[in-house]
Amino acid sequence: GMNQARWIPLLDAYDGLGRKRGAAGALVHHVRGAYARSSWAFFGVENQDIFSAGSALGENTLRAVARVMANKCYLHTCETDFTAYQQGEPVHVSVLATNLSRKSAELELRFQIAAHDTGQDEYHNSRKVTLAPGKTARVEIEWHPVSFGSEQYRVTAQLAADHQVIDQMETGFVVWSTETLRKGLAFEFKENYFQVDGHSLFLQGTDDYLHTFIDQDENPLTWHQDAQGCRDSCIDVYENLMGLRGPQQRPTKTWWRWIDAMLLNVQRVGGAFFPGMLVFSNTAVSNKDLADQQAYVQAFAARYKDAAGIMYYLNGDLELHDPNLPDIQELYNRYLQDKYGSDEALRKAWALTPPEAPIGKLAIHSGKDDWRDVRTLDDFEFRTQVVRRWLNAMYDSIRKADQRHPVTAEFYQLPVSGIDLLTALGQLELANFGYFNSANEDFYRFPQACKFLDQRVRGKGLNIGEFGVKTHPAWLDRGDYIAARSEAYEQAYFLAVAHYGFALGASKIQNWCWKYPSDLPFEWGINYPNELIARDVRAFYRNSGLFFRRLRPRYEQSDVLLLIAGENRKGGQGMRILDGISNGIRLLIDQIGRAHV
Repeated sequence: GMNQARWIPLLDAYDGLGRKRGAAGALVHHVRGAYARSSWAFFGVENQDIFSAGSALGENTLRAVARVMANKCYLHTCETDFTAYQQGEPVHVSVLATNLSRKSAELELRFQIAAHDTGQDEYHNSRKVTLAPGKTARVEIEWHPVSFGSEQYRVTAQLAADHQVIDQMETGFVVWSTETLRKGLAFEFKENYFQVDGHSLFLQGTDDYLHTFIDQDENPLTWHQDAQGCRDSCIDVYENLMGLRGPQQRPTKTWWRWIDAMLLNVQRVGGAFFPGMLVFSNTAVSNKDLADQQAYVQAFAARYKDAAGIMYYLNGDLELHDPNLPDIQELYNRYLQDKYGSDEALRKAWALTPPEAPIGKLAIHSGKDDWRDVRTLDDFEFRTQVVRRWLNAMYDSIRKADQRHPVTAEFYQLPVSGIDLLTALGQLELANFGYFNSANEDFYRFPQACKFLDQRVRGKGLNIGEFGVKTHPAWLDRGDYIAARSEAYEQAYFLAVAHYGFALGASKIQNWCWKYPSDLPFEWGINYPNELIARDVRAFYRNSGLFFRRLRPRYEQSDVLLLIAGENRKGGQGMRILDGISNGIRLLIDQIGRAHV
């Protein structure tokens, strides 16, 4: 569960090449929740009995576990008050020490702050504390540096008893630096591709989300490890969905410092940061809430516009809740007035589902799922205007602060309730969509999904915002796109999306997601939880990135254009029309390959 326990590796496993493959045994101290105050040791070795008679490894391991269980004093929740600091700011460090043994404990807390790269000791201090059985104490120190001489610092807290270190935790922080901002992946987007050092580059990325900020086992040290791991695997773009679900949530100073630290870590290793700014926010909002969101994204862009590698991600898994707000209803009735001009004309057009009130007083809702019902069509088309209103408003606000970095949002592979990439994209530079499907269908339908949403003829780059499959056995009995596949299937799928994506003109692909989180079962990642141990599929993703970065994609307009149905794909029975369009696109791809839709 979220921040309910501290996980400590006991036995590390290595493969035949000497590469670390994770913990074969671990200890968990539960500090809150259903299992609070308990400690568990567990081991995952199945091919041999490591505790067999005469096993020195087993004997030493059991002795170590017994010592910990008998004298249960440990640390948890080690943190600094901010994850990023400005020059001249003090650094406040705190850690919790807990004694769950049967006797009082005389303990010493030793703190060290050292430069991350060189290990040079910049500050150290210690505190003594006496803890009665069952008690927890917060121990704090504060460092007042004259100046920070390093980009990043490591903070170590050690717990000692009888002059012996019995536990240790680490965290860290970064220092705001305009020099670090310039180290990111500098690019511009033009001619439908990202241009780096004067040439086009097909980018690969990965997604992460809010757990990186609120899990206590993650901090700027692990964020830097994530960023470096991405770069080592030819993953150019690191996305984080972050937080702020709507206008009612205001960013705090702590929240801004989270983003500062994440951005600086990604820039430091030469990557591009793709921050989710209002992910999962409703696009149907009042004028006041819209203005609040505009102010926030403008402040965001003003703060980070000088970063070399950044692109703005407004919203993913776009949502449009009930749009019946007074401000939206006013727009709706104005839309009907402009389109029909009179109540009589509206009643004639909406014969299948007649209006309940005159223009000016109508609520927003769809008609029947019948292709003849014009009210259903009008509802869809107005909802696309609502989404486009929101996206364009956010775009315009960002452009007041930053005129050079691209802005995008993530649509679905098929239109959903007016969330329609083809008509709602607005001013955004990147036509970005998420792609998931059931087994085998995911391979087959990917090319036609790309072609259907390809907006390069309009100068909008094609991006696959997320893709992936699960392989964990916990999901074997599930259906549709979350059903588990084999690892061989997953590896082939990653290669297929990269090759299809490149061949069909995508400028960027991103997998969902970077790693398994440690706090809940959500096994989409290409790394295991707790320690950043790569799953095998990460090597496949790295190799496709390494291959495609040697090629220079170029957009060329096709001689063949496929005109698709306009209004009838938006109204009643629209999904049947979309199936026909998809089949037509697939036939065209199979026959001639290159064409625009």
